[in-house]
Amino acid sequence: MGGPCVKSENTEKKPDELLLAFTLLSQCWFGRRASDIRAFLNRGLSTVFRRELDGILKHYQHGALLSFAFDKQTLQDRSMVISLLKAAEASGQYAQIFSGLAHYQAWKIDMTDKIARLLYYPFFLFLVGCALLGATLFILVPELQPILKEMVNQQSTRLDGIYAFVVWCQNHGLLMVGVILGPVLILGLFGFMSTRMQLMMQKTLFQVPLLSTLIKYGETVQFCRVIHLLLAHDVRLIEGIKQMACTHPLAVCRHSYQKLHEDMTRGESLSQAFAKVSLFDPLFYQMLLAGEVSGNLVQAMKQASHYFDQAFKRKIDALLRLLPTLILMMVGLVLIFILSQVILPLYDTIAVSGDQI
Repeated sequence: MGGPCVKSENTEKKPDELLLAFTLLSQCWFGRRASDIRAFLNRGLSTVFRRELDGILKHYQHGALLSFAFDKQTLQDRSMVISLLKAAEASGQYAQIFSGLAHYQAWKIDMTDKIARLLYYPFFLFLVGCALLGATLFILVPELQPILKEMVNQQSTRLDGIYAFVVWCQNHGLLMVGVILGPVLILGLFGFMSTRMQLMMQKTLFQVPLLSTLIKYGETVQFCRVIHLLLAHDVRLIEGIKQMACTHPLAVCRHSYQKLHEDMTRGESLSQAFAKVSLFDPLFYQMLLAGEVSGNLVQAMKQASHYFDQAFKRKIDALLRLLPTLILMMVGLVLIFILSQVILPLYDTIAVSGDQI
C-alpha cells in the first residue's frame, strides 16, 4: 500500500454493480471452478464490468493473488478493498470479507440516494422560483405595460417601476450575468485549482450551525463503518486512517486524517490524537475513549457506526419531510410577490381605465 497519496479515486463503476458483484462473490466458494464463479457474476452486470471481473477471475485462476487482481484504478474504495483482500489471503475469510463489502456498498448507495434527494429539493426550489419570476418579469410585464399605458392615456401606473427595472436588465444583460456569475466562477476556479481555497471553503461548511451537525454525523458514520470493517478483518487502525488520508474526496478531511496519522505514528494515544480532529460528533470521542480503555475498539466502532447511522438517517428523513413544506412556502411567497406587484396593479389599472371611460 506504499506510494504517494492521491486526492480521490476514479469511480467509473456503477455502485449498484459493485453491490451485486460483492454480494455474488460472497456467495462463491473460491475453491470452485472459475467458470462456476463467472456464472454467478453474469447476472445483471454490464458488459464492460463483467469483462473486467472476468479478467480478474482469470488472473486468480492462473495463480495471481486477489489483492493484485483487484488492484485497478477504476475500482471504488480501491485501497480499502485491497487491504481487506490481503487480510483475506492471510485468514482465508474471502466470503466474510466480500459480504462485509457488500453491506458497506449497500449502505453507501442508500446514503448517496438520501443525500441526493436532500440536495434535489433546494435545487428544484431555485429553478421553480427563477422560472416564475423570469416569466413574470420578462414576459408578462413587457407585454402588459404598453397596453396598460394606452388604457390610462399614458398616465403612470404601479407597473412603471417594475417595467423600468425589466428594461434596464434587458439593456444590461451581459453586465447582470457578469455580476451574478463572475464571483461564482472565480471562486469555483480557485477552489478547483487551490488546495488552500478548498480547505478554507470546506472548513466553512463545518462551521455553519445546522449544516455542520449533519456533515459531522455523516462523516462520523462513514469513518466508523470503514474502520470497523477494516478492524474486524485484522487491518490495523493506522493503516485504515492512512487510506482515508489518501482517498477521501474532501480536502479538509484528507488534511485532518493526514495529521491524525502523523500524530498516531509519533506514538500519541487514540484519545489524544483524535482530540485534535474536529470532523466528528462530540459523542463519538466518548465512545472512542470507551473502546480504547476497554481494549475492544472493534466493538466500540460497531456500536458507534450503528448509533450514528440511525441518527444520521433520522436527521435526513426529518429534513426530507420538512423540505417539501418549506418549498411550498417559498413558492407561495413568490406567488404573493407576483400577485401584489403585477396582478393587483393590473386590476387597479383596469379599474382606473373603466372609470375614465
